[in-house]
Amino acid sequence: MSEDLLNHFGKILVQNVRDTTIKHWDKIVHGQMNDEESQNLQSLDSSELELIQRLIPKIVDTTIHYMLSTIEQEDTIDISIEGELNATEKLSLESDGLAGELYGKNGWIRKFSSQRTFT
Repeated sequence: MSEDLLNHFGKILVQNVRDTTIKHWDKIVHGQMNDEESQNLQSLDSSELELIQRLIPKIVDTTIHYMLSTIEQEDTIDISIEGELNATEKLSLESDGLAGELYGKNGWIRKFSSQRTFT
């Protein structure tokens, strides 16, 4: 598998899962959603809302980290990605550690995210 396929997976994961989740929770914290949970948050003061906003990307990143780690460690889970000539390749075999692909100056979060980053 080429690094391009691994990065393709990372880009989809970061943009469609990480960024979308952060944007969704930002709307909740800012009272832009009409559900009861969103309305309950509006009773918090600005420092409490700021704390929640700082925690959102950290919680999302931790969740993705453990999901990727589980995919890699669990023998009963096999995630594949389609490459050239429609061949599929096991994703976990193409990385020294899928969770580690998220972090660092060349990590998926830094390369592909449009939302707050702390890595």
